[in-house]
Formats: sequence, structure tokens, C-alpha cells
Amino acid sequence: MENKSKEKENKGEDYVNFKRNKSLLLLIITLTVFTLLLGGCQPKGGSVGDEDTVAKVNDTPISYEEYRKNFAMIKYELEASYGDKIWSQIYQDKKTFLQVVQENLVERLIRDELLKQYVEKQSLQINQDAIDTEYQKQVERLNSQPEKKKYYEENQIDEAFIRKFFVSSAYMEEFVAHVGQSITVSDEEIEKYIAENSEKYVDYQLQVRARHILVETEEEAKDLVSRIRNGEDFATLATQYSKDTGSAVQGGDLGFFPKGIMVKEFEDMAFSLNIGEISEPVKTQFGYHIIEVLDVQDMKEEMKRDAKIDYVIDELTKEAKIERYMDKIQ
Repeated sequence: MENKSKEKENKGEDYVNFKRNKSLLLLIITLTVFTLLLGGCQPKGGSVGDEDTVAKVNDTPISYEEYRKNFAMIKYELEASYGDKIWSQIYQDKKTFLQVVQENLVERLIRDELLKQYVEKQSLQINQDAIDTEYQKQVERLNSQPEKKKYYEENQIDEAFIRKFFVSSAYMEEFVAHVGQSITVSDEEIEKYIAENSEKYVDYQLQVRARHILVETEEEAKDLVSRIRNGEDFATLATQYSKDTGSAVQGGDLGFFPKGIMVKEFEDMAFSLNIGEISEPVKTQFGYHIIEVLDVQDMKEEMKRDAKIDYVIDELTKEAKIERYMDKIQ
């Protein structure tokens, strides 16, 4: 890797938002979400560490308390969508879903600390105003959800901890922007890295951005199709009627997704529609969907951009002293 000075561009937010949107979509559609949401890495080994430490990055400890609060936030969202029986389901490598989430959360916290250290070592500045803005929005949302707020209070997830979450995101965005503008990785190295880690990039293919409305009966779906085609606003109807509450608050918008993510009936329809076209009702195991494709994009350039970032993170990880104490979370 070679450092060079260039005018800084704001690429960090694009990368972080892409990862978040992809992860949210996978969370809604399939249990494989958490491999992506929490970093996609598997822990390497495990040893006995300090009583209140789940990992160390260059001798900087990551406390069990930080892990516990992060896990509590994840637990709330997952159980709200899937119920508490999700944790016992068998996932990859014959592990339970609980084990996979626990292990990947530790890896995400390690990555966050590693990037924080790098950004500070390079004397890069994170955007405090952006942190404050996002933090205030989150606090306002939380104050409008009394049940969730009570849960956070019971788990000692206070406003200072919530702000820390956005600080971590800011470090990631600053790191990504720095990699994009000030670090050179040859095309040959990136192509080799993609080939050697092809499983990371299966989602970077032709993608569609779609929104949908999910209802219980075909009659409801047909009525909504008629109303949309007669001029009523799709997003407004999605907010009012969709059973998919996760996307309903976004007007039904699912973001971009490739083939292989959605259930087959949904995917077949989404990839057959023209931009702006409204589908007939599509029946899946979840109910009846009305689908509209908003955009189509090729992800090759995004794949190269993100592979460069992943490559640099992997190089930093190899150089770092990382200790994992997985016994603390079992």
C-alpha cells in the first residue's frame, strides 16, 4: 500500500450506507444477515483473558459491558421481528444462531477499535457535527418508542452509549474516505483479493432497487394495485397497509438487492419489471406483494471500491495484535 495526498472526497458514507442497507435487507429476508451485519468474520481461536474483557486490540481492551449493551440492542431488534425462538436455530457450521451472532459481534467490535486506532494515528478528524445530528435524531426516535426506551433503560443503554455508536460509525466513514483518497492499491492486488475472497462479493452483481407492499389477501393486493395505477401514492399506501413494518416506514423501499436474496417468487417478478412498473399481486410464503422497481444498477465499480477497503482492513488486521476471549460470552 502506498500513501499519497489527494483532495478528500466524501466516499466514507457511501460505503457505510451500502453495508448497512444490504445488511438490513438481508435481516428482513433471511437469517444470513448477521454474518454481513456484524462483519462477516469468524473468530480465530480463543483464550482466557481479563475478567471483564472480551477482546484486546493492540492491548486496548474491549469490555464485556460494551459487548453486552451492543448485544442487547441487537437482541431487541431481532426478537421484535422473529421472536425469542430464533436463537436456538441451527446456522452455519452446526452452530446456533445465538453463537454466530455472539462471535460476529465480537469481530465487529474488534474492527471498530482497530479503525479508531488507525484514524487517530493518522491524525484524521471525525465530523462531530454529523455525529451530533445523527445522535439527536436517534434520541428523538427513541423517545417516541416508550417500550424500546424502557428496554434500553433496563439494560443501561444510556444516551452516552448511543452517541458512542455514532462515533464508531464516524470513525469508519473517515477511514473509508481516507482509503479512497490517500491509499493506493494496484488493480492487480484488488482483482487477486476479490478472486481469493469471492464469497464476500456474491452480492455485487446486477441489482434492482424495489419497494413493496405486503398484505394478507389477494383481494387486498388487487385493490391496492388498482389504487396505485389510478394515481394514489405508493409510499403512502405502503406506510398505511404493509405488513412488512421494517420497510413500511420507508414507504416500502427495500433498497438495492441482487438475485439470490429474495424468495424466488418475489425475485422473479422484481427482475422482470421495468423501472416504474407496478406488478400484479405476487404470492409468497409471507403473503401477497405489490412490487415496483425504482432503479437498476451494476455493482462492479462498487465491488472494486469496497474490495479495496476490505483489503486495507485485512492488512491492518494482520499487522495488529488481536486477542479474543470467547469464553466470556459463552
